[in-house]
Amino acid sequence: MIERSLVEEPVGHAPLDNVLIERSLTVPAAFAGIYDRHAGAVHRYLARRIPWSVAEDLTGETFLIAFRQRHRYQLDQADALPWLYGIATNLVHRHRRTEVRMYRALARTGVDPLVEHDTDRVVARAAATAAARRLARGRTMSRWCGRWPVCHRRAAGRSSCTTCAT
Repeated sequence: MIERSLVEEPVGHAPLDNVLIERSLTVPAAFAGIYDRHAGAVHRYLARRIPWSVAEDLTGETFLIAFRQRHRYQLDQADALPWLYGIATNLVHRHRRTEVRMYRALARTGVDPLVEHDTDRVVARAAATAAARRLARGRTMSRWCGRWPVCHRRAAGRSSCTTCAT
């Protein structure tokens, strides 16, 4: 551990990053100060390297990893931003490797896993049509006897309706 006099924050100023990280070891909520202070800078750093939506996800993941590894932070470093940039850089590299693997698999198979197949749409449409037909039959049956809760069973073909007996 580092000597306490080296990490004390100046009077009237926000605590230094190393102080917040040290506090967060016993009071995890103290890590929120690190997020509040550096989330914008980390997000801008990531957004210059990868698409905006991915940068948002990786910003959150950067702070999650930092929180989980805060016990490994070198408390003699007052500013945590370089540490956070290092975590973010590793995440960008991992994202790019994953993306390259996906594109190589796409090139080998010719099947894009993100595109919905026509068969899925056909099955969904057929199920919706069948449900609409069952509903229409149930409404027709309810006109016969005026008892919708009873006649929906007959419309579904499950059993005969004792009230309408048609």
